[in-house]
Amino acid sequence: MSVNGKNLVLTLLVSLFTLGLLLGTYFFYKHFFVNQPLSVTLDNSELVNKYQIIQDRKKPVLKIEFNKVNDLAYEFQQFLYESGQILTEKELDLEITSKPNHKILNFYQEVHPSLYEALELGNYSELQEKIKEINETNPLTKADLSITKDYVYLQLEDKEYYLYTIFNRHENSFPKITNIMGSDFE
Repeated sequence: MSVNGKNLVLTLLVSLFTLGLLLGTYFFYKHFFVNQPLSVTLDNSELVNKYQIIQDRKKPVLKIEFNKVNDLAYEFQQFLYESGQILTEKELDLEITSKPNHKILNFYQEVHPSLYEALELGNYSELQEKIKEINETNPLTKADLSITKDYVYLQLEDKEYYLYTIFNRHENSFPKITNIMGSDFE
């Protein structure tokens, strides 16, 4: 084999070794500095009933089914705090699922237009009045609206059934939240 052939083989081997080292480092980082701390947080959270991390999409997706809680806004803020910066600074989509019944879904359907209007226009006091009005005619155990700097929380409960929805108030806030009306966990 000529000197040029040996150099080509050596260059190819060094390139493959470097690529392998880079990929190994990436997967090591992802497992030990992202997925494992996130799993520990999710396993120890009183808010989380079930979760699933899906990596095969453009961005990772974390699917969560919450437990029934007294104060959704407080518990979610506590959950974000406990997760450190994993949920708030990573390109991660968060899908929230609930366990609603027909009565809760009807309530949500009535409040839905006012909710999206409030998210666009910021007229949350009108939304609060609409929720109270609907709750008088279609009473639930709990129908609460909470607003923080980054999120709007709607907590609807009817005995053991519930629908928790959380909306980003700003386009650049993380995690990006998607609300799923039911549960698709197996």
